[in-house]
Parts: sequence; C-alpha cells; structure tokens
Amino acid sequence: MNPWRRPRGFTLIELIVVIAVVAILVGVGLNRLTGYQEAAEAAAAESNLSNLRSALHIRSAELIGKNRWDELARLAAQNPFDLLERPPANYGGALAEEAAGGYWYYDRRDGSVVYKVLRGEAFRAADGRPEMRFAVVGRNTAGQAVSGGGVAYVTLQARGDYRWLDRPIR
Repeated sequence: MNPWRRPRGFTLIELIVVIAVVAILVGVGLNRLTGYQEAAEAAAAESNLSNLRSALHIRSAELIGKNRWDELARLAAQNPFDLLERPPANYGGALAEEAAGGYWYYDRRDGSVVYKVLRGEAFRAADGRPEMRFAVVGRNTAGQAVSGGGVAYVTLQARGDYRWLDRPIR
C-alpha cells in the first residue's frame, strides 16, 4: 500500500457537513413552500369571490332583461353558490355551523358567504377571527344598499375589514 495515496470515500466530517448543508436547504425550502401555499390559498379565495360576484351580476342582468324585478329583490336572500355551474371543490354546503379551515360555506343562520382560512400567517381580520364573511346585498342604481323595491343589481359585500398578504379583500 502506497503511504501517499489517499483512501477512497468520505470522512465523517465531510459527511456531517454535507448533511448539515442539505438540512439547511430543506429547511429554507419548506419555509418558502408554506409561503407559496398561503399565496395560492389567497389567490384561490379571491378567484372564488370573483366568480360568485360575476354569477350574481349575470343573474341580476338576466332578471332585469326579463323584467322580473320582484325576483331580483329576492336574489339577495338566496345562496349564491347555487348560481354556479360547479361550486368550488372546497365548498362545504349550506350549514348552520362552522366548517373546517380551507372551506367555503353558506351560513344559513345569517345568510353569509363564509371562507375559513386554513393558512393565515399573513391574514388579518378586524375581529381577529381566521375567516372572511360576505353578505349578499341588493343595491340601487346609485350603488347604495337597499332591500325590497329599488334593487338594480345584487353583489357580495365584505362584512369586515380583511387583508391577506397586505392586499385588501373586499
């Protein structure tokens, strides 16, 4: 055996250094992954809100076009998820109790559309609860909330001040 020839393989210290570097990279990667998951959840929630608002506006336009103003006023008391061709995959239904985090539901107790936040490190609500509540509201041509006669269209209105990833959710 040649005394100048180095043995093959890793030393214990080299192996420990490699394991430490890999552990640090995995830790940083997982931390970023949770941030991306929360950003995706916020984007999906905003998309679902947009779809619900569009469905309410389209249904309002249909009723106005058919001169069915009495039905337009009653639209504000209905579950807007029923207007969608396909509700979101995380829609829990019309409930009288709260749903789990990450789910939408229609609260039959007060007629609210509710989203329970699953990953909410960057979510802020004025009341501190990890949820967003929206009311289905009839508005007149001036944009003022009305009920009964004088409803020109129906939309969703936030029942609180919500911020997610420093963006307001209205």
